[in-house]
Amino acid sequence: MSIPNTILSQLGGNGFLALTGTKKPSSFNDGKALWMQLSRNKSGANRMVITLTSMDDYTVEIYHEKMPSMKQYLNGITDMIITNKKVIKGVYCDQLQDIFEDLTGLYVTFNRR
Repeated sequence: MSIPNTILSQLGGNGFLALTGTKKPSSFNDGKALWMQLSRNKSGANRMVITLTSMDDYTVEIYHEKMPSMKQYLNGITDMIITNKKVIKGVYCDQLQDIFEDLTGLYVTFNRR
C-alpha cells in the first residue's frame, strides 16, 4: 500500500471523503504525502497536505490557495496566491482525525464523541 493511500485510510478512507466533501486526494512530494482539496470549513483553508517525515510522524499543512485577480495579473503577479497557512509538525497517525476535525470543524466519522 502506498503512503498516500495509508494516510487516507488513517483519516477514514471513503467515509472520510464522503463526510467531509474532500476532493481530488492525490499523491504529492514523490509519493511521501497526500494532497487534497477541502470543502468549505471554519479555517477558510481549501487545501491540505499531509506529509510523512523521516521520524515516522506527519506534518499537516493547511492553506488557502487562489488565482491572482486580473489587476494582480496585469501587475506581474502570475503565481497562485497562498494565505492562511498553518503547519503542525509531529502528528502521529492516531491524531490525524482529531487534528483534521480541530482545524476544519468537519467530522470525519459518524460515531465521534
